[in-house]
Amino acid sequence: MLPLIVQALPFLVLSYSAQVLMKRGVNSVGVITWSAIASDPVHVLGSLLLNKYVISAFVTAGVGAITYLVLLSRHDLTVVLPVLGALALLVLPIVGYVFLGEPISVRRMIGTVVVVIGMIIVANS
Repeated sequence: MLPLIVQALPFLVLSYSAQVLMKRGVNSVGVITWSAIASDPVHVLGSLLLNKYVISAFVTAGVGAITYLVLLSRHDLTVVLPVLGALALLVLPIVGYVFLGEPISVRRMIGTVVVVIGMIIVANS
């Protein structure tokens, strides 16, 4: 499983970077509601799609998608997805805390560990 994790690192770095960029972009625009989109879609969507963080996020996610295709060409989807899910659950709370100032609760971490153990069991079955 370690070779898969190492091969998944470029995808994970790109994917998580894209998510942080999207969050920063949407935070700089402000809270978006469906009613705001319905009443003024050009303004709301334009402010998102022209935002430098959102544009960077889409480019980063696109490159990440290519690395994901490379990963899928080497491994079974039923192995890749549980491993990526487990890594995401472990790493994303740390990324959110460090880069976005999001809180990490003890209950969230306990739940994360339980789910990660299950995903590792599935990936090794």
